[in-house]
Amino acid sequence: MEDFENNTMKVYDNNSIQGYKRYINYIFLIWRASEEEHDTWVSELNGLSTPIKFKTNKSLAEIDFLDLRIFKDNTSLATTLFQKPMDRNSILLDHLKNIFSNCPGEIEGEKNIANFSTPISDLQKKINEVFDKIQLIVPNATFTYLNRTTNGQKSKIFIASPRQKYCIGEEFVVQIDMYDHLGRRKEYGGDFIRARIFSDERKASVCGRVEDFNNGSYHVSFPLYWEGQVKVSAKLFHPSEGISALWRARHASLGVLGFEGKFVSRNQEATTKCGFKLNTDKEVCEYVDPDDENAFYCIKPEKLPCGSLHDMKSFDIHLSYLSKEEQQMFKRSNIGVEIPTHFKFIDVAIIQSKALSLLNDLKAKKGEAAKDGGWFDRFKKRSNLHNIKVQREAAAAETEAAESYPSDFAKIIEDRGYSMDHIFNVDENGLFWKKMPARTFIARQEKSMPGYKPAKDRITLLLGGNASEIYREKKRATLHTSIETYFSKSPSAHRSSSSTDSHFDPDHPHQLTVHSSSDITTQSCSFLIATIRQQESVSPLKSLICETEDTMETNSKPKCQTGMSLSFPSGYFLNDLWIPVYCNLTPYRNGEDYIRCLQGKKLFLIGDSTIRQFIMHFTEGNNIVKYFGYRGKGFSQWQNTLLALNMEKDIYVSFKRHGFPLESSMFYYFQEDMYTSRQIDMQGGGKDTIIMITMGQHFRQFPLHLFIKRAINIRRAIERLFLRSPDTKVIIKTENIREITNMVERLGDFHGYCQYLVLREVFKGLDVGFVDAWDMSVSSGIENVHPPGKLLENIMSLSFTFACL
Repeated sequence: MEDFENNTMKVYDNNSIQGYKRYINYIFLIWRASEEEHDTWVSELNGLSTPIKFKTNKSLAEIDFLDLRIFKDNTSLATTLFQKPMDRNSILLDHLKNIFSNCPGEIEGEKNIANFSTPISDLQKKINEVFDKIQLIVPNATFTYLNRTTNGQKSKIFIASPRQKYCIGEEFVVQIDMYDHLGRRKEYGGDFIRARIFSDERKASVCGRVEDFNNGSYHVSFPLYWEGQVKVSAKLFHPSEGISALWRARHASLGVLGFEGKFVSRNQEATTKCGFKLNTDKEVCEYVDPDDENAFYCIKPEKLPCGSLHDMKSFDIHLSYLSKEEQQMFKRSNIGVEIPTHFKFIDVAIIQSKALSLLNDLKAKKGEAAKDGGWFDRFKKRSNLHNIKVQREAAAAETEAAESYPSDFAKIIEDRGYSMDHIFNVDENGLFWKKMPARTFIARQEKSMPGYKPAKDRITLLLGGNASEIYREKKRATLHTSIETYFSKSPSAHRSSSSTDSHFDPDHPHQLTVHSSSDITTQSCSFLIATIRQQESVSPLKSLICETEDTMETNSKPKCQTGMSLSFPSGYFLNDLWIPVYCNLTPYRNGEDYIRCLQGKKLFLIGDSTIRQFIMHFTEGNNIVKYFGYRGKGFSQWQNTLLALNMEKDIYVSFKRHGFPLESSMFYYFQEDMYTSRQIDMQGGGKDTIIMITMGQHFRQFPLHLFIKRAINIRRAIERLFLRSPDTKVIIKTENIREITNMVERLGDFHGYCQYLVLREVFKGLDVGFVDAWDMSVSSGIENVHPPGKLLENIMSLSFTFACL
């Protein structure tokens, strides 16, 4: 319509239009020529070969436009509310109140007066503020014909600064140059691109940050988090011309989904149309939440009251606001096109490999041969140095005591009546944190170096098993040892046998307390790591795990908790586990993990079918709770409210939909329908209450203003909840990407991406857990409205890490 106004209507405009305002497909104009000239102008427009046709209603005194009655007051314009007959008074929508704020100031030389009784609300101001921020990312690219739009297959990806090897922790950047279908370079940006890097063998992936230079070129930056061969994938989902068309189409109406309401009272029932606005002269029922400024309407049945609205369903109204030419951009073959790369992969190394690579590069530049040891070899030759082993301090070995020990020990066992179960062998394992080298360089004429005790500050761990081998296999999981941590500061002679005082309590056979003052004679880092990983009771020792690429980031990060600020990308996958970049996630792998989190708590799930998957996982997956009064499975009757309980563990889990609008081809019970903000207001909250919220998929078919309003109202409800119960846990889960279909105008991921940005904007700075399911699903490459398998497990793990500290 915008193109029609700019390119066509102006051609037929004979300067007779003094004032012009349009809201979606309704136009108000002030015509200063004759009525005959007006009719001729409309007839010429309707005679054009376009799908746009006009019906007119004109008056010299007053006219009804949307919810306004505009009338001529002497030589000025004034307005009042236009009310249809209905049960309750209509409420003027805020975004219509200023529709004429920029009308021409004079009519026939007099000043125009626009008098609105109600100023714009604070809520509407906030909605407009968020909307304007999102609109900044939308390109203004006019569609002419398909061949001039961006073509993914003809576009190119290359490495911005190619190198032989890259290091973990660095940033890898690729450049994308866009071309159209005719192979011509694009000169402007705005294309919708999704990019990620991945390694199938490592089950690893991460999203990229796209930077648009607005000249047809893009930089995509990827943080490197794992070692090995890394591949790049960048897909063009929609050209900039398509994004402009989708944005215009989404806001060209109040939605492309219709609704039917079923009214039931006693033995009577009737079905009528419902929606956010109804073009009808019939009496209308109004359903209003005045505090949150939400409203929808249904045509009132002749013999039934408005309060008898019992069920609701939706239907596709099969209305498109895209031209036939524009629709070509959204054929399946033009969506999600992989942009070809001119390289297969890059090699990513850990820091040591990178250092060696840099050394070899420097050697090559210096012209040093491979067999040449470099400057240090030449320095040793000039200085006449050689390398020897440092002699350690002399140790007095008690050989006689060692030889007699087996027989002496056997006699002690016999005399005191010990059984094999009571005899434990305990050894020490150490992890050095400061250690002097074992070799050094001295002058070649010197044959030896004086002995001394080298520093070897360390942490020790004592472990053992008994002689009967009862605890040989289970000792790592069940043997509890007291651990003496010390740092050696004074030299002491090594002993051939350790001086260890141990105590075994037959009443507590799983516990062995060991106190040792002996020095460490063996070091087994791998055994220490394996023991610590399996022996969960010794949690303080988890920090002893040797640093690898898997643990480089974890030790310095806090546990995931509410109120944390987000980055993008917010995390990455490695070995099918989501690793947030700003905190440590606790994996929830089985029912026992969830029971530990949820025991004694109430969990309220509010949203759509993607969060209903949580209660399905609890009831149909790991069976930690059982449905109450529901015998269905899967997504059958997914709109229904669900309740699941575990009486023994005192676990309460419920699911409720987020309220109108909801896409459902079958009637669902509507009288319990309630907006998310109202559901939050009904909760008392507390330390044993967890509320998880999501919304998105069902709002893609409506203007973005509606979604922004709901998000802001949810935030305000959460703020009210925190005032009365600040220790309540609230988790916000974003929507995820979904299957690629031809219904892009209704359900495309660009609409979802805009809503994702809204949630990041609205909920920033609030003490909630923010689960970035969009980032996780894009990183995984799984395009499914209901995340499956490992993706769902990771989304749930992050959600419950926030919920249960």
